Amino acid sequence: MDIPAALVSAVRPTLLAVALMATSPAAHSGDTSQEVDALTELSLEQLLDVKITSASKFLQRASDAPASVSVLTSEDFRTYGWRTLADALQSVRGFYVNSDRAYSFLGVRGFQPVGDFNSRVLLLIDGYRANDNIYDQAEIGREFGLDVDLIERIEIVRGPGSSIYGGNALFAVVNVITKSAASIGGAELSGAIGSYGTDETRASFGKTLAGGAKLVLSASHYQSDGPVLAFPGEASTGGAPVANTDREKNYGFFGKFEDGGLRVSMMNSDRNKNFTGGLYGTIVDPRNSVTDRHTFIDASYTRTIGAIEWTGRASYSEYQYIGNYYFDPAIQTRDVGDGRWWTSELKGVTTLGRHTLVFGLEYQDNLRQNQSNFDVQPYTLFLDDRRSSNRTGLYLQDEFGLSERITVSGGLRYDSYSYSNAEVNPRVGLNYRFSEHTVAKLLYGTAFRPANAFESYYSLPGNQMSNFNLQPETISTYQAVLENTPAENLRLVAVLFKNQIKDLIVFGIDPATSLPQFRNQGRASTEGIELEAEHAWKSGTRLRASYTYTQSRDESGDSLENSPRQLAKLNASVPMTEKWRAGLEAQYVGSRHTSINPIPAYTLANLTLSSARPWQGWEFYTSVYNLFDRKYFDPADLGDPNRDLLEQNGRTYRVKTVFRF
Repeated sequence: MDIPAALVSAVRPTLLAVALMATSPAAHSGDTSQEVDALTELSLEQLLDVKITSASKFLQRASDAPASVSVLTSEDFRTYGWRTLADALQSVRGFYVNSDRAYSFLGVRGFQPVGDFNSRVLLLIDGYRANDNIYDQAEIGREFGLDVDLIERIEIVRGPGSSIYGGNALFAVVNVITKSAASIGGAELSGAIGSYGTDETRASFGKTLAGGAKLVLSASHYQSDGPVLAFPGEASTGGAPVANTDREKNYGFFGKFEDGGLRVSMMNSDRNKNFTGGLYGTIVDPRNSVTDRHTFIDASYTRTIGAIEWTGRASYSEYQYIGNYYFDPAIQTRDVGDGRWWTSELKGVTTLGRHTLVFGLEYQDNLRQNQSNFDVQPYTLFLDDRRSSNRTGLYLQDEFGLSERITVSGGLRYDSYSYSNAEVNPRVGLNYRFSEHTVAKLLYGTAFRPANAFESYYSLPGNQMSNFNLQPETISTYQAVLENTPAENLRLVAVLFKNQIKDLIVFGIDPATSLPQFRNQGRASTEGIELEAEHAWKSGTRLRASYTYTQSRDESGDSLENSPRQLAKLNASVPMTEKWRAGLEAQYVGSRHTSINPIPAYTLANLTLSSARPWQGWEFYTSVYNLFDRKYFDPADLGDPNRDLLEQNGRTYRVKTVFRF
């Protein structure tokens, strides 16, 4: 299958420049730099076969993990000018991102129902479970809260993860690893300006204290006026442009303390976003807004006793959602989700001969899962639902080296919920290493997602019904993975996958009342192939390209909504001079459809010019997004079945500087 011609034609001029620079004598002679960055001195095998913890909850090489794994580094964030976690995940093989200008939504291997709050992907921050306890949302846009400059790397584990993580890990586990005190190495000040009156500031500090303890502190602020948007067909505005419907403001704080086996992390974020009129059925009014507040403190302690490495972990979290809606210009309706919970886990890792055993017990107590909806003035209450619940998980995994070439893995987890049926989820894998440079993996696993509090208990008179009888949706996944490094600086990956999903929780109609409600409705399947190649030159030039082809169908054989058959990605990084580097990324998203409208395919290209190394403590970055000013659309719930597509931003820019001292 050929990569779509649109991708090549859109970026041909820039790719030609990249190719010329990569093959020029200066680029390969080493004359462009007396001192190559430490990362570019490593071979691809060393860079990409890094050790990870997210696949099996213990440290292992990525090629040994029973999963298809991708790793993104802080260097990638700098090179490609990624502003959010969503930007980074958009570049990953098999992933795609939508935006309704309130939140960013992640699709994986052809599956992303419109209206789902990323509840089928498990998001971790240094192993802390970041999905909230009301919507099970994995926040990946500005709502994520953690400044991306604090990210050391992201470990992306494709496939089901319930055998070791429990619920929500249907399609992937994304673990964001934060920077250490040594990585920051002192104090940093950062500032950026961009299109639509955007400005960003950050202050960070990282230091190893007397006695060896390590401390990281960081505070950040972001604000943007957003574009002036027009709403064709909107009666209340006559289709005229309206300002201030896309404003955003975000405050964030992150701290981390490490001393020996002890680590304590804390994060607080407060984000307010005005959203596009029509979303959720509202009128076009700049007073429409959503607020997301997320706070957690997470503590873990690791100690080896005898032959077992024990890790104890406890965390306390709060999440609050406040939506201010105008369905009528004179009436403000407020929607509130208020969650509080604490979790604890005890995990053991030990090696017995050729066996590596991982076992643990996890408990989460949802102290508060409250939801309310009311008109502010005059006060009229429509919903006041107060809930609490708990869950317990027990897991065991064994990775057994049958020989130097063959490793067999097996895992099993039992999850008990106070509000849902108990679930048992296995996974098995066979890794066969043909040589040090080639490994094949055959993988099977299941995962589940219980209905969350929003799906089960949210109801509005005459508008939406609750459903206390929702059953968990489940997935069975088959994967065949081949990873090969035929040369020191070349890596190839091919993956065949098939997902079978049962008891899908979708927003449907109750036949008895004809009112909307969440329901278990049928089955779905996705199957396809992923191909990826990455090459690095000794000069520091790097190239990564991937292509994904997916077929997604419901039980009647019709293609799923918002499911592109083709995805193509290209990331190229080139040292321009001794002090400057260019990063180009291009992304093709194939055609999709909603229940009403087709969504045309599109190709985007972004270009970033960055300082390759600090100049007297200063670093500089300039980025242009949607370089060729392409017009494209994402699906959105606009409350109108005939208007369910939302135009995204055209060409934008950002200029950023970082000062270290």
